[in-house]
Amino acid sequence: MYRCNDCHSGLFVGGAGSKRYTMADMAKLKSCGACHEGDVAFTVNANCGRCHKSTKDITFDIPDIGSVAFSHEIHLGMYKCDDCHNQVFATGVSRKSFTMAEMEKGKSCGACHDGKSAFTASANCGKCHPVKDITFTDDARFSHTKHLDMYKCADCHSKLFVAGPDNKRRSMADMEKGQSCGACHEGNTGFSVKGDCDKCHKSTMEIAFNVPATGVTYFSHAFHIGMYKCADCHNGIFTTGASAKRYTMGDMEQGKSCGSCHDSKTAFSVKDACQKCHPVKEIQFKESGASFSHKFHLGLYPCNDCHTKLFIPGKGNRRVSMPEMEKGKSCGACHDSSTAFTVTGSCNKCHNVTKAVKYELPEKTGSVLFSHKLHLSKGYNCGDCHNGIILAGVGRKPLKMKDMEEGKSCGACHGAAMAFSVKDAASCGRCHGGRTGDIPSFQEGSAPQF
Repeated sequence: MYRCNDCHSGLFVGGAGSKRYTMADMAKLKSCGACHEGDVAFTVNANCGRCHKSTKDITFDIPDIGSVAFSHEIHLGMYKCDDCHNQVFATGVSRKSFTMAEMEKGKSCGACHDGKSAFTASANCGKCHPVKDITFTDDARFSHTKHLDMYKCADCHSKLFVAGPDNKRRSMADMEKGQSCGACHEGNTGFSVKGDCDKCHKSTMEIAFNVPATGVTYFSHAFHIGMYKCADCHNGIFTTGASAKRYTMGDMEQGKSCGSCHDSKTAFSVKDACQKCHPVKEIQFKESGASFSHKFHLGLYPCNDCHTKLFIPGKGNRRVSMPEMEKGKSCGACHDSSTAFTVTGSCNKCHNVTKAVKYELPEKTGSVLFSHKLHLSKGYNCGDCHNGIILAGVGRKPLKMKDMEEGKSCGACHGAAMAFSVKDAASCGRCHGGRTGDIPSFQEGSAPQF
């Protein structure tokens, strides 16, 4: 019917200079529309199927709501292409996106979805927009399906809830003031947010509080729900979520938080049953090899006999030396030979592991290794040396060989007939070098080579 130059390059410019035309352009007699205007050839306005050999479902990705699918197949069962194109919908680059508010005024989908020709766009969100049941923190559930049986989407969106990233999370305290879910769940329109926790929160959580001073402390919902209702605690005694407040043991002893029930009447007192909530552990002091048994002491005393008078748990705790304990501080407050064995002469009752002590000295002298095991095997008690001849811990004072030769420190024994003398040059290797291997030229029993 036509020759190539009937179109090229008048209507169509090929190659890099080619221009794409929209269906709206064609309806204005541009491009294909120059001939397809209804007289020379079928019009571009009403014969989509003559060129577009197939249709496809279109997915609109809406950030705040999710993916919305439009089915050409369903609509073509009831309408012709030109019922919508290019009157209600412009295609291609001239296509414009419309808001729900615009649709409610009759634009775009709203031209038919007006409640007369088809269901209205203002009250049937779930027919186009996917709805899903939402799970929030702490296993709180919201069912769109259930609520859509009673309400329209517009009853909540976007007055109470702004969909998408702009939505603001509300605390239970906020809801009790009528915000968010609390606008309806106030006890009249719907069940109250104040006392029906289990209607939304489908499960309870075991809560672990990481308390620096005492370790991880657990609260069991499962145990307490066996005796109480959620509303007995929430949100009177305990405020949940962002508005939750942490309380000290001092606050609890005054009746706040857990202390409102744990007062020795309703339940055990927070003052004298620490181990029922706070984990107790056996403590090993690495530096000295001493151990402390909470389990043993809790069989005799309540926690507050020691905490926080003698011992401040956590970062505020201060290490106390043996001389300080001998003056009644720390363990020495009870271990005074009256209430309990004395700290002065019963070292092995706490220091159940003794270890060799290495004294780092210059290379030419050789480091010294002191063996507790060897001396204990000779029949000596800890108290024979500690804390008279040898001061332990922070009270320990370094001494020179000259001091020892005058009878101080090791020289108290190693200078008398009971042990080899620190003055004997032939015995230097028995302490310096020798077994430690710090200086190979030192052999036990031989004098060092200077």
